[in-house]
Amino acid sequence: MFVGESPDIIKIRETVNRITFIQASSVPVLILGETGSGKEEVAKLIHTNSNHQVRGNFIPVNCASFPHDLIESGLFGYCKGAFTGAETTHDGFFHLAHGGTLFLDEIGDLPLPLQSKLLRALENSIINRVGSTKPESIHINRFIFATNQPIQQLVDSNRFRKDLFYRINAFVIDIPPLRERTEDIPRLVDHLLQELDPAGLTQISRATIDALTQYPWPGNVRELKNFLLRCTACKPGKTITPDDLEPLLGIRK
Repeated sequence: MFVGESPDIIKIRETVNRITFIQASSVPVLILGETGSGKEEVAKLIHTNSNHQVRGNFIPVNCASFPHDLIESGLFGYCKGAFTGAETTHDGFFHLAHGGTLFLDEIGDLPLPLQSKLLRALENSIINRVGSTKPESIHINRFIFATNQPIQQLVDSNRFRKDLFYRINAFVIDIPPLRERTEDIPRLVDHLLQELDPAGLTQISRATIDALTQYPWPGNVRELKNFLLRCTACKPGKTITPDDLEPLLGIRK
């Protein structure tokens, strides 16, 4: 579920519906948005709304979390003896996503040499494990990519392959930051509080919600969720008032 009723969020849900309606699920999707804006949630929504008979597993991978010398083996797997410590053959994320959805987050952090191998995998559905010259056929129903970087600038500065960019941007979803859709904050607060506090012990006053809409939320929805988590932990069974915002979030009344 991607919560909100602002025009931008309604448009995103409409785009997701169009994407999942298309029978050719191999059409890739590129999701743009700041850190914490909900890129993985949109990717999961696309996966969940796809044909359940061919949906398979949803495999998320954060490309920025891997050292550059390990990401290739993480994606494509490796053979026994490929490097020191490779005592057995190991599957990569491409193998795990076989028949499902592979979500590559922070694709802008992928090293240039690996971008060409990713392009080959996208175009030919073929990969090579690290340490092997034998190509393997892989079928992934849907590729979804995401980045918090200005990817067009990466292309223009030759830090991201132009051919790969054109290959992955068949559908583009641009998630606005929370500060640009503050009308969604009350609904998000209700949804996240139900998730974090199903018993409904912690409440938030109307005045507090009004104050939250004035905060810029540099960490976006993730920051809002963490704030509400602190509310439920620090003020269990209480009503959060504007007086609580400074210690919990740093907002002055």
